[in-house]
Amino acid sequence: MKRIGDLDLSVVNQRALMVGLVSLWGAMQFWLFYAGGIRPAGDTDRYIGAAEVLLSGHLPTSGKAMSYLAYDAFVAIISGLGWGQVGVVFVQVLMSGVAAYTLYLLGTHLYDRRAGFVAAFLYVGFPDLQKWNFYILTESLFIATIIFTSYVILVHNGWRRILFGGLLVLLITFLRPNGFIVPLALSLYVLVWLWQDGKRHMVAGIIVISVIALSVASIWVGEMLFKEHVLNHYIEGTVIWGYPESALSMPGSIPDCSLAKGNAFYEIACFAVAKPLYFIKLG
Repeated sequence: MKRIGDLDLSVVNQRALMVGLVSLWGAMQFWLFYAGGIRPAGDTDRYIGAAEVLLSGHLPTSGKAMSYLAYDAFVAIISGLGWGQVGVVFVQVLMSGVAAYTLYLLGTHLYDRRAGFVAAFLYVGFPDLQKWNFYILTESLFIATIIFTSYVILVHNGWRRILFGGLLVLLITFLRPNGFIVPLALSLYVLVWLWQDGKRHMVAGIIVISVIALSVASIWVGEMLFKEHVLNHYIEGTVIWGYPESALSMPGSIPDCSLAKGNAFYEIACFAVAKPLYFIKLG
């Protein structure tokens, strides 16, 4: 058996692999559509209703609408063009194809073309990822946008990284409530990069400013997390919502976070401190 590093990637073979990648992606989309068609789900009515509010010239403010504002706007644009749910799914399918090619480029940049092809083939060949393209839900666009964001931040430099990376991070933050994890992870990446670059005074300053900013934003973030019952997901060990077989068992007892006084932001912080390894695994 040949190892990945032994694969022959001559120009001809590269073209053949790219044709195979596109063919696999297309076959997967047709199969998933044939198997289930367009699939409205639990939150679909929420997004369609919020899109109608946006099209009427107002901001959706009921319930958790602001947490999904970017996806609401996406559905509103497609609906405004008259494409309906078919249009939403069609664009999500296209975005998954662009994301697959972007993942290939990212793998090629970080390692080589072999890694790029392997990553892209794993992405397009995994039904549990591709199936979300046919739901009127945030998952498909969220996954694709994470890939786009990673590519821009890790491949580009200068103003392109700052401008386009910043816009994508802002977009992903408002695609779904747990989108805040992306700017948080990016902040940690920047801090490590600055520390390794010797700019340790800057790191200290950023940490101080971040603590102040988080304290100010904790009320809004806490309300958003409370509505999503995020702490319950951590306690239950939820890895993929709707797939209980993927859940992790929490070691020990539930930590006492009563001092957080019902603020979800501080409850999660308390939980992370009490169960750091378990928290990282779930993250």
